[in-house]
Order: sequence, then structure tokens, then C-alpha cells
Amino acid sequence: NAGNITITAPKKIELTNNSQLKADTQGSGKAGTITVKSQTLNLDEKTSLTTRTSGAGAPGNIKIEAETIDIGKDAKISATITKDSTNTEGGGSIEIDTNTLNISGTLGIFAETEGLADAGDLILSPYKEGSQLDINFSNNGFISASTKSKGDGGKISIIAPENINIAGQGEIRVTTNNTGNAGTIEIETQNLTTSDKVSITASTTGDGNAGEIKIDTKTFDLTTGT
Repeated sequence: NAGNITITAPKKIELTNNSQLKADTQGSGKAGTITVKSQTLNLDEKTSLTTRTSGAGAPGNIKIEAETIDIGKDAKISATITKDSTNTEGGGSIEIDTNTLNISGTLGIFAETEGLADAGDLILSPYKEGSQLDINFSNNGFISASTKSKGDGGKISIIAPENINIAGQGEIRVTTNNTGNAGTIEIETQNLTTSDKVSITASTTGDGNAGEIKIDTKTFDLTTGT
């Protein structure tokens, strides 16, 4: 198995100059886990924080704890099973604890499978047991769990005790374009607001079933073309 990567800083961690932080496997061993802890995490343009398998081993997990996370243009956080992978254990999960998540580019956060195994899950929740989660999109950024193969898509869970605000030109989606079934989007909070043309979708363009969207909230405010 591959080793783990842990990066901790009291104030800020920044990836720049097309840098890549990755934990991959091409053989039978499992990829390592990436853990990042800081008050602020900034992924500049075309940087990435990823885990992937193209072999029999499972991809690793990604765990991020940061009060504010900024993901720039063409930057990404991802967990991927490639089409060459023979892994059957399932994909790696991405767990993010943050109060403010800004996705300002054409990529974003995704877990996907192109192989036999199911994609991993995405879990978003507030930083250090906070009460509110703000997700801001621009330039068609996205949060996605998808399948392009026989494996099923993963689940996206967005949970906050009091408030979740999702805004901007972007999308939260579960999709399939093959025989695998798309996953589920689950949102749980007391008060949910979506605004400024953001979309939340579950879809299929293949033989697999489209996923589900489950929202558990007391108040739900949809505004400005969402």
C-alpha cells in the first residue's frame, strides 16, 4: 500500500504554479490518504488535489479541514477510478469540513468511476462543528459524483445544523452515461437557500438509472432562476 500525505498549517495552505498533490495506485496496493488541515486552503489556477486508481488497488481518501476553501479556474479536488482499473472495492471518498467553499472555475470537486467499482462519496459539512455552510460557484464550477461505466455513482451529502446557502453559476450533480446507476444527492439542514442560477440535478444519458435528490429542511428558499 502507498503511504499517506498529511499537510497541516495554522493559517494558510496554498497550491500554485500548476502543482499537484496526489495519491495514486497502479497496482494491487491501495493508494494513500491525503489529509489537509488549515484555516484557509487555496487551490490556484490549474492545481489539483487528487487520488486515483488505474490498477486493482482502491484509491485513497481525501480529508480536508479548513474554514475557507478557494478552488480557482481549472483547479480540482477529485477521486477517480479509471477505465483500466480492475479494482472492485469502490472509490475513494472526499470529506470536506468548511464554512465557506468558493468554486470559481470550470472544474471543482468530483468523485467518478470509469471502471467496474462504484465511485466514492462526497461529504460536505461545517468546519469545527459550525452551524452554517456557504457554497459559492462561478464560471460553471461543479460538485459531482458520476459514473461512466458499470460501476454505480457515488453519493453527495451536504449537511449543516442550521443553514446551507448555495449560490452562483454552477451545479451540484449526480450523473450516469452508461449502465451504472447514478448516485444520490442528500441535503440536510434547518434552512436551505439556493440562488443566482445554481442548479442541483440527477440525470442519465445511458442505460443506468438517474439518481435521487433528497432534501430534509424546515425552510427552502429558491431564488433568482435556480
